[in-house]
Parts: sequence; structure tokens; C-alpha cells
Amino acid sequence: MARFAVLGLLIGILVLAAPLSGDVGDRTAGLTGEWLERPVSLVIRSVPLSRVLQTVGDLTGRKFVMDSDLSYPVSFEMSKMSARRTLRVIGDSQSLLYRQEGPTVYVKQVLPPRVVATAAGSAK
Repeated sequence: MARFAVLGLLIGILVLAAPLSGDVGDRTAGLTGEWLERPVSLVIRSVPLSRVLQTVGDLTGRKFVMDSDLSYPVSFEMSKMSARRTLRVIGDSQSLLYRQEGPTVYVKQVLPPRVVATAAGSAK
């Protein structure tokens, strides 16, 4: 039974990491500035997505404002990736779009969290 749970988790991670249907291209196209080249390293285990984005903001000197409740837990492990690449990985896996106005980055989820969770096989 435990083997199936682990296999399901791995399949869920692979599905979630794959581009979602209706791919929007570069989710970070609306972002500009040298801050995007700053290296970011994260080891995140079951932390609310909103907190992950706040952490990226703390590391890059940006304020992230979410347009919806992104309090569901996510896990990521990234080492010395540029902030742009980090945000692409997070955006692709969680169906997020970014828009920047000065030092503020607005985050919009294209699909609701339940749809994203269902795609990962974790929602019932």
C-alpha cells in the first residue's frame, strides 16, 4: 500500500511540473529589473505558497501581492537559480502569472488551487 502512495505522489509531482494546458508562455514576461538575476536557493517542504512567494520577495527586495488565497502547501527545492527562473518554476507548477509595478509584484493564479491540486492527484 505504501508503494502505491509513493508512486501516486511521484506521478502527482511529475504531472504538476509539466506545463499545464493552455500554456501562457513566459509567466515572468511582465517582470523587469536586475533583481531577476539574483540567485535564489530554496528548500521548501509543505509551506503555504503565499509564504514561499513572500520569501522570494524578501530575498530579492520585492513585495509580492496575491490576488487570491494561496495558502495551500507546496514543496520546492532550488539551488542558486536566478529569481526569474525560480519564479518561472513556481509559476509553471502552480499556474501563476506575474505583473510588476515598481517594487511590487502582483501574482494572479490562472486556475483555482483546487484545480491545480486535482491535477497533482491530491484532491478528492
